[in-house]
Amino acid sequence: GGPEWEELRQMKARGYRAEVWYVRLEREEAIVTEHWRLQGALPARPVDTRGERQLSLTLRGDEFLFSPGLM
Repeated sequence: GGPEWEELRQMKARGYRAEVWYVRLEREEAIVTEHWRLQGALPARPVDTRGERQLSLTLRGDEFLFSPGLM
């Protein structure tokens, strides 16, 4: 929930695109940085927002999996 979700719910013709992903591999984990763009239209204004977020993956056996806190 929250205010961001309510605003996203009201947005028409919305599109989310991951523009770039950077991956940094460590011995036991991988850090993924995603640069994204959100476009659409709210009733009062158009939206064209860019941002970034980081995701952490941990090594389990021979696979990298999302960290348990993310799910």
